[in-house]
Amino acid sequence: MPPSLLQRFIPIDELSVGPLGRVLRVTEKGVGRSLILKELRLPGTLSTETRARLREDFVADLRRLRSLPQDLLLPVEEIQDRGDLCYALFRHRGERPLVGLLRTGTTLAPHAATRLVRQICRLLQQLSAAGLTFEALPAECLFVDRDLGLRWAHVSFAHLPSVQDLPAELRPRPNIHYLAPEQLAGNATQQNSLVFALGVLLYRLLTGAWPFAGETADELLADMAASETANPLAGQSGWPAELQHLLQAALDTDHRTRLPDLAHLAERLKALEGCLADAPPAAPSAPAASPPRRVPLAALALLGGLVLAGIALLALWLAGTPAREQTPPPPQPPVARPTPLPKARAAPVSPPPTVRPAAKPATPAQPPQPVAPRPVYVPRRATFEHSQPERAVQPATPKRPPVQATPLPAKQPASTAPAEPKLPPGVIQRY
Repeated sequence: MPPSLLQRFIPIDELSVGPLGRVLRVTEKGVGRSLILKELRLPGTLSTETRARLREDFVADLRRLRSLPQDLLLPVEEIQDRGDLCYALFRHRGERPLVGLLRTGTTLAPHAATRLVRQICRLLQQLSAAGLTFEALPAECLFVDRDLGLRWAHVSFAHLPSVQDLPAELRPRPNIHYLAPEQLAGNATQQNSLVFALGVLLYRLLTGAWPFAGETADELLADMAASETANPLAGQSGWPAELQHLLQAALDTDHRTRLPDLAHLAERLKALEGCLADAPPAAPSAPAASPPRRVPLAALALLGGLVLAGIALLALWLAGTPAREQTPPPPQPPVARPTPLPKARAAPVSPPPTVRPAAKPATPAQPPQPVAPRPVYVPRRATFEHSQPERAVQPATPKRPPVQATPLPAKQPASTAPAEPKLPPGVIQRY
C-alpha cells in the first residue's frame, strides 16, 4: 500500500490479489469505518498508452454502477485517479465474501441456495443491461450479509475491455471450476456459459463440493466426459426431483441442450422456490390432559390382597430355607516373628563390705529429766444433722454460758525415786 494510503487507512486483511491490483479490507483512521479498497497496480513493463487506457477503463467501469439499483450493490464511496495512485473505496457493513464462505465447506438449505442463485441471475442481467458483461463468473465480487442477502462489490479486473490487449501472463485468471466445457477446451464462449457456472455454484452451495473433480482443464474435461450421463445428485435423499432436474439441465456438458440463457434459469429457480420448504416443521402439540380416572374399591382390595399374599409366601420361603452353614475361615499361617537376641549376662557384683561403727565410749549415768504432763484435750461436741432422726421443733431455749477452760495442774516436784539402771547397748527393755 502506498504511504499516502497508509496515512489514512489501516489494512485488515487481503481479499484478493492479481497481476493488475489487489483488494483489501481496511479501516479508516480517526473514523473507524470499515471499507473495501480496490487498488490498481500496473506493472512498469507496460507502455504509457496501455497504462493510460487501463486507468480510463478502471474509472469508467466504476461510474457505470451509478445507473444500477443500489439495493444489490456495495456503494462506491470514493474514486481517485491522480499520478500513480488509482483506487476506489466501497462501503462495507460487515458483509462476507461468498468465496471465503465456500472455502469453509458451508452448505445451505435448498430453499436458501436457490434464492441466492436467483438473486445472482437477476444481478448479472442488470449488469449486462448496463454494458458490463462477463465471460466467467466473477465469484470474488459476490458478498453476503448475515441474512444471506446478496451484495455486489465491483472489485474484479478481468472484465476491463483493455485487458484483452495484455500479454497472457498479465491477464487475470478466473477459477477454472466455474468454466464451461467449451471454455476449458479453448472454444468460443457461448451465451449459456454463465448458466453452467451458476449450476456449479448451486451444486457447491448444496453439497459443499465441486460437481467435477480436477485441478487442471484436462482433468476437469476428463471427469465431465466420464460423468456425462450420471446424476449429479445421486444419493441425495429427501430432495425434490425438480431440483435434480434443474441441476442436470444447468450442468449439461453440451451447450446445445443446456438451458439457453440466464432468463430461463431465473424462471426455473423461481418456480422451484415454491416446491421447496424452508420453514422448520411445526412442533407437535401436546395432547390434552385427560381427567383422572377413579379406581374402584374392589380393585384396590384385590391389589392389597395380592401384596399380603406375596409377603406371606416370602416369609414361608425364608422360614423353610435352612440356614447356611458358616464355614469357619481357614487358619491363617503363623506369622514368623524375629527371634530376640540373648541378653548378655552381667557379671556378679559382690556386695560392699559392711563397716560397723565403732562402739561409743560409755558415758556416766545421768539422772532422768522430769517429763512435763500432757495437756488435757477437751474435744468440741460435733453434731451430725443428717444422721439424727427428724423430731419436732422445740421452742427456743436460753443459751448456755460458755464453758470455762479447766486450769492445768501445777507442776509437781521432781520424783526422789532412785534412777533405773542403764542397760548395755543393743538390749531393748520391754514394758
